[in-house]
Amino acid sequence: MVVTAAAVHQHRTTGARDIVLGVPVLGRTGRREQRIAGMTSNVMPIRVELTPGTTVAEAVRRTVRAIGRGLRHQRYRYEDLLREVTPAGAPALFDLNVNFLGYGYPPRFGPATATVHNLTHGPTEDRQINVYDRSADTRIRIDADVNGDRYAPGTADDLVTGFLRVLHRLAAAPPGEPVGRLRLRTGGPHPGPEGRDTTAARVPALTTPELFHARADRTPDAPALVADGEHLTYAELDVRANRLAHQLTGLGARRESVVAVVMHRGTELVTALLAVAKAGAAYLPIDPRQPLDRMAYLLSDSRAALLLTTTDILDELPVDAVQGPPAIALDDPAVRAEIAARPAERPAPATELAGLAYVIYTSGSTGRPKGVALTHAGTAALVATQAARLGAGPGSRILQFASPGFDAATWEVLMALGTGAALVLAPAEELLPGAGLAGVVARHDVTHATLPPAVLAALDPADLAPVHTLVSAGEALTPDQVDRWAPGRDLINAYGPTETTVCATLSGALRPGAAPGIGTPVTGTRVHVLDDFLEPVPPGATGELYVAGPALARGYTGNPALTAERFVADPFDSGGRLYRTGDRVHRSPDAGLLFAGRTDDQLKIRGFRIEPGEIETALAAHPEVTRAVVTARATGTGERQLVAYTTGPGRPGGETPDGTLPERLRTFLTARLPGHLVPAAIVVLPELPLTHSGKVDRDALPAPERAAVTGRAATPQEEILCGVFAEVLGLDAVGPDESFFELGGHSLLATRVVARIRTALGTEAEMRDLFLHPTAAGLAARL
Repeated sequence: MVVTAAAVHQHRTTGARDIVLGVPVLGRTGRREQRIAGMTSNVMPIRVELTPGTTVAEAVRRTVRAIGRGLRHQRYRYEDLLREVTPAGAPALFDLNVNFLGYGYPPRFGPATATVHNLTHGPTEDRQINVYDRSADTRIRIDADVNGDRYAPGTADDLVTGFLRVLHRLAAAPPGEPVGRLRLRTGGPHPGPEGRDTTAARVPALTTPELFHARADRTPDAPALVADGEHLTYAELDVRANRLAHQLTGLGARRESVVAVVMHRGTELVTALLAVAKAGAAYLPIDPRQPLDRMAYLLSDSRAALLLTTTDILDELPVDAVQGPPAIALDDPAVRAEIAARPAERPAPATELAGLAYVIYTSGSTGRPKGVALTHAGTAALVATQAARLGAGPGSRILQFASPGFDAATWEVLMALGTGAALVLAPAEELLPGAGLAGVVARHDVTHATLPPAVLAALDPADLAPVHTLVSAGEALTPDQVDRWAPGRDLINAYGPTETTVCATLSGALRPGAAPGIGTPVTGTRVHVLDDFLEPVPPGATGELYVAGPALARGYTGNPALTAERFVADPFDSGGRLYRTGDRVHRSPDAGLLFAGRTDDQLKIRGFRIEPGEIETALAAHPEVTRAVVTARATGTGERQLVAYTTGPGRPGGETPDGTLPERLRTFLTARLPGHLVPAAIVVLPELPLTHSGKVDRDALPAPERAAVTGRAATPQEEILCGVFAEVLGLDAVGPDESFFELGGHSLLATRVVARIRTALGTEAEMRDLFLHPTAAGLAARL
């Protein structure tokens, strides 16, 4: 029962389902061995699989079987086992020992009765629960020891308190009770969500256009949009958006209708988004660089009523898309004339807080992207947070960095136009990390920027010298990035799924050496850390993060089943909803919430939210693939990249796969998926490795291997460029005719190549040179 309690404690506090505990044993299997002098004790690792649905009786049975299996091998030295099953320098197999100490205590010393106090049993490598058989007075004592160099003061007390609570609950529970339903917190009412925000009542109930109107009325002559060669004041932007809104209303845009906006970055794009909101409709931003088939799907699935674009993009759109919603090219002279003739006054208010504000499509686990429907209810609270906690407001300059199709772009637009700041706009090619981005920031004196950690890794802090508030978002921020970027500015770690109106939590200003926590909830939002039965986890334990509040999305467009799965009834607020993020977190007294991984296979790479299932479904549609698995692996430089593993019968007709299949599959995917969803490497296997339960054993998937570089010898300049390519990509060697991008390169790594070329060859190269000439040979000829 004691070992079972330790296993359940580990399961409930960490969320792990494959539990490994250490149990010290004598290492003597018979009476004769017990009489031999010498030290034979050993530490026996035992493995117990638990799920929230495992009953108490089954948990005890599994533990008994695990101990029995372990005792048969108790003489096998733990040190030898550790060397054989883990790589050098890897952590131990377990971090919790359960130590039984059955001493024969003397009941008396002469006429005196003995009172025994166990002070210590020696140094502890990690954590240990000690169980003393107090046979002298028939009592059992339980205490804990921890490694003081690894754990904070009070950890031992917390461990023994939590363990005893589990032990008591197990002893009193019916045999059929699932271990996930054991109430591990102390009695009393639910303690409430993490960081309940008391300022929510002071947030005005304003929609997105009303937030903008309040700023335009207060400071009409203040700059709203800033770009090279173009500045728009709040008053000018207001009039432009009003005229376009009237035009859209005349074309049928109304409350709850969706207007797709497929445009390149710039003032016209922001004007279009604002005009859609003023017309009472919801905007669907689509990056024009998306594959055409995917773009057609988004237009069809969203049931867009109108399509706003420009002439050059319209000419490239698929026929199906053009034949769907009416398409309006905003740069067409006739359309411009019609819009200019519309009234300059604001349209009558056509939106409400519960009305649909925008739709964002994210990667979908079913193989298709899913549309997230957001309302106006969360925008005012988000703007209030940006003003109060990020210092955004009049005089600030906000960089518009994110791609238009991602909700981070909405975050940037709201931070500027909702607080009275100016939004700094630039073409996509000028926002690539390096000289281009640094130039934009310097020319326009940018004060606030939101960038993913992958972009920060490609920049030097001096590149963002004017930025005094830097927000990291999109993926986990690392401690070394905190140390690098925190000095001299406010570095904020932001967290939030699209389903929570961009942002759910924010850290305070991080300082070097601080843990990169995701902080506390934004205004009006509540968060809970719960187990699989929606019970609050004990303090310090790991659980799934749930978000509540008016900022939650309605759900997924046209997908009520998925909506019901991810948006569940709030057991702490009658009539309320919780959004299941799928992210595992635990609370920290200093950093707020700390990210601890995912409950599913979802990935975050370079700030992109990636559902492997979408890529796997696309691969399975190829006739030479019967099964596919997609995962993330680290390269030699530490860069995480997507890797796909496929099996199949070969080409139609029974031919076996040849060496060109990965290249053909990449071409196949490129025509169907955005660039960030195309794997950097595709490995063809005869079969996928499986676990004993029949699931894909992801740990056994081999690392991608490259064939030895063959072909002609490189020229001296090509050889230098080959070395640059290999260094940036983390490869041993690269041939002069191999494409940088086909080897796994992307735009962020391309910026490193350009910087290294400057050092290695003493010449300037531009990003477009590498995109047009992606081989060392081609680039050498260009330079």
